[in-house]
Amino acid sequence: QLPPFGSDPQSLQWKQNTLDVSKQKVISQSAAMLAAAAQMVASSQPFNKLCCPAPDPSNKIDYIAVGTSVATLMSNLTELTKGVCVIVALQGKGHKGEMLLAAARDFAGAVKDFMQASQPSEAQNRKKPLDSATEVGVTGDHLLLLIGDAEVSREVQDTLLAKARAVSTATFGLVQNAKTVTGKC
Repeated sequence: QLPPFGSDPQSLQWKQNTLDVSKQKVISQSAAMLAAAAQMVASSQPFNKLCCPAPDPSNKIDYIAVGTSVATLMSNLTELTKGVCVIVALQGKGHKGEMLLAAARDFAGAVKDFMQASQPSEAQNRKKPLDSATEVGVTGDHLLLLIGDAEVSREVQDTLLAKARAVSTATFGLVQNAKTVTGKC
């Protein structure tokens, strides 16, 4: 809850500047979280990622990168929620404010589900972490759409999201092929 603002030009300018900065922070934190989720998927893949679907004993899970990704996700999530609250407080808690809060909750829930699906006991089933990572991307995209100020057109965003889903599906197929090949050896 923010104190009442004056209607003088300085107060209105401060409000607009704070709103713009908060939006940029949330956009940056969302981007960092999406990149960390992608890095976590790539780093937790115990296969030679793209060149060879068969397991490579020299290619281990990169636990340092996974840990860094987890830290990035968690630290940015805390700041992202604060930023969304500032945006809603400055814009007013009308219909768009409620939608923004709901989108932030969905994004946080998707990150939580992704973290649970990526735990070592769950990592045997690669589909679950990949599906959860896709959901992080979808909910993050929705949050960014509601914030607005997109530097990329909606069509380009939709194309990129479709391609990311195709990559996720192809990666899952590679993992399944690797399991099949491993089982025959």
